[in-house]
Amino acid sequence: MIYLAAAVSDFYIPEPTEHKIQSRDHQTLQIELQPVPKLLGSLKEWLPKSLVVSFKLETDSDILIKKAQLAITNYHVDIVIANLLQTCRDECLIVT
Repeated sequence: MIYLAAAVSDFYIPEPTEHKIQSRDHQTLQIELQPVPKLLGSLKEWLPKSLVVSFKLETDSDILIKKAQLAITNYHVDIVIANLLQTCRDECLIVT
């Protein structure tokens, strides 16, 4: 079983700064993030007999089920635990 509990690294900073950012020099700070390549779809290729459980967290209830179903289709996971940020501590949906 492969249990993917969180997307802790959906994005990354592509090039680190050369020097420490001095707080006195900036009123505001903007960073540009790049998406991390998705490897989720490769898991079944690497471990074809595995049961892959993934998670989908959204803030819009109108798209939650659809996004969970897309994860099953696009990434070939077996189960998606789907929840809303607003109620994630109290309830979740299991989408197969």
